[in-house]
Amino acid sequence: MTDFDPFETPVTQTDGPVIIPRERKSSSNIASIGYDQNRCLMDIEFRPTSKGSEKKVYRYENVPLDVWKSREDYTSLGSWVHSMIRNKYKYTTFTEAAK
Repeated sequence: MTDFDPFETPVTQTDGPVIIPRERKSSSNIASIGYDQNRCLMDIEFRPTSKGSEKKVYRYENVPLDVWKSREDYTSLGSWVHSMIRNKYKYTTFTEAAK
């Protein structure tokens, strides 16, 4: 299995490659997050749960821009994900090897 790096490797979807740049975060559970306004896609990279384990990235679909912007109203990024994203949007996952 080839390591996947969303910062360098496009995700192939029916409409072609989609790269969502992610911003690194200092959250205890979330390593990085990014949003594609044109496609309403959001990627959240969660920190590995144990040393050497793979990074898990969730790609959420149909996330409205106002929901994306609402993260600024929360002091905790994890609380925002739990309140505004989790169990509300369809998602796919992919993994990356920890470096």
